[in-house]
Amino acid sequence: MAYVYAYYGFDMAAIKDVESLLNSAGQDVVFKHAGSMVSAISVRMTAKKPTVMGIILNESEYASIESKYIDFEDKIKTKVKVLHSFDELKAYMEDELEVPLDAPPEDGVSSEPVLNDFGAGSVKTVTPTSQQNHVSNDFQTSEIQIQESSESNSVSNKFHNQKVHIIGEKSFLGEITDANTVETITPSSVTIEEPEKHEAESVSFADQPKEPFTLNVEKPHKVESMFDDDLDAELEDLKRQNDELTHKLESAKQELARLEKVKDNFNESVQVSEDLRDRISQLTTDKFDLEQQLREAQSGRLELPAIDVPANVNFYVSASSLSLVKAYDYLLREKPTTTLIDLSRESYLDMLVQLNHPNRVTKWLLEGINIRTLNSSYAQREIQPATGLNIVSSPNALIPEDAFKRADWDFILKQLQETYSEYNIFLGVATHQGVPEMLDRLNSPVKVLRQNNPADKRSFNLISLSHDNIEEVVI
Repeated sequence: MAYVYAYYGFDMAAIKDVESLLNSAGQDVVFKHAGSMVSAISVRMTAKKPTVMGIILNESEYASIESKYIDFEDKIKTKVKVLHSFDELKAYMEDELEVPLDAPPEDGVSSEPVLNDFGAGSVKTVTPTSQQNHVSNDFQTSEIQIQESSESNSVSNKFHNQKVHIIGEKSFLGEITDANTVETITPSSVTIEEPEKHEAESVSFADQPKEPFTLNVEKPHKVESMFDDDLDAELEDLKRQNDELTHKLESAKQELARLEKVKDNFNESVQVSEDLRDRISQLTTDKFDLEQQLREAQSGRLELPAIDVPANVNFYVSASSLSLVKAYDYLLREKPTTTLIDLSRESYLDMLVQLNHPNRVTKWLLEGINIRTLNSSYAQREIQPATGLNIVSSPNALIPEDAFKRADWDFILKQLQETYSEYNIFLGVATHQGVPEMLDRLNSPVKVLRQNNPADKRSFNLISLSHDNIEEVVI
């Protein structure tokens, strides 16, 4: 795996030169450009990558993030290096990889140890002093033929056992003079005719002790150790995060269970509260009924004449104050092509529809004005009334308490009968003042509107005990 070193605006020429030296040294190192603009966030994110061994910054780049550098973690700080030149970069990589990065000489042959049948030893290079009758070093042959002649028997004997070694495009002659001595001649040109002038330095292998062969196991590079440390740190961090998340999950489960209990208790409390509210409402209604009965018993009820109700007229009341709004909703939606006359002293009709020109309904009830002149135009507000519905109502004008007693019902009902239209007259809550007397006087069933709940059911039952001419309508 390649070791990655990130940089931003460092000298590209220096990067390329050091990269060439690393390749020559057999090091698998990659210089990766991290971006054209350096920032503290970019440096932090790049340093956290386990494959990044270091981050190279120049002095100006470091100055731009210096204010936030103090907040970096230690393992990030160890990866950031401020360099200025090729030499510093080269020295930094030598320290990181623990290998020298010196460039090999251009003209020469490295004097590496030579292993042969005679044991370990070194071979030194000798350059001849003679420039006569030399052989050019740019030839490409792999072997030099040495001719024996009568004039150079000494040369022939001297170069017995010689071999020509080829290194790149250069060659040198090697001679074995005895069992443990090797002579080499490495010239830019080699003299053939006067070999006696070439003085070769002899290296003896006889005195070199033969040591047993041992395998040299290199120690791991500092970079590899850093890489392992980073992986271990990342693993420990992930384990810690996993433990924290597990703890949070358990805490969330416990909190969820607690909230479920709170929800159940709340639902029970709401149910109890609704039951109490219904009970209070019912007790209030009962109290009003008892007070009304007491007043009637103390003063005596006046005997009023019965009222004949035409076939095109219907009377409605609500069982209690709880069903008053629903009663209006029913009369507005369920009775198309009729006229709704609102006589309730606690009218909510203007909360459900917008009355554009309300008229005083008492003008018809007490003064005998034609009902058709009192129709109120309206617009939709909370609900959409039925098609063709006419409305006569004056919610803001309070109807007198004795209006039902004072009204000439025979006259006004006859007037309605003659129009051949259907009329629905809403008297309000059945137990409010003046309404119970009206229920007793009307000779046709009065429709009692109630909701489907225990409180309204009980209210209707109480009304039915006092009045016979009523009809239950559940809304």
